[in-house]
Amino acid sequence: MTSGDAGALVFDTHSAVWCLQRDGRLSRRAEKEIDRALAEGHLIHVSSICPVELVYLVEKGRIPSAVVERVDQVLRNPASGFRLAPLDLGVAKHTSDSAN
Repeated sequence: MTSGDAGALVFDTHSAVWCLQRDGRLSRRAEKEIDRALAEGHLIHVSSICPVELVYLVEKGRIPSAVVERVDQVLRNPASGFRLAPLDLGVAKHTSDSAN
């Protein structure tokens, strides 16, 4: 999970799954940032590679298929605050810049 511009957040696959499944592996700090972003009306951007990785994890038996369905349901709901973000060079550069 990285901070985006103006309070938006960018999730990787694990962050998205842990958040939506209320998994204890998501840190308290991350939970607070997510709550803050959503409360302030900022979007949570989920990388477009996430659905591909989720299908892979189901095929490998690491997560149940219900997780994929839950993530898909949330991403399709405009009121959820979660959006599928393109994975392109601009996103890669932004994520790289914010990690430094």
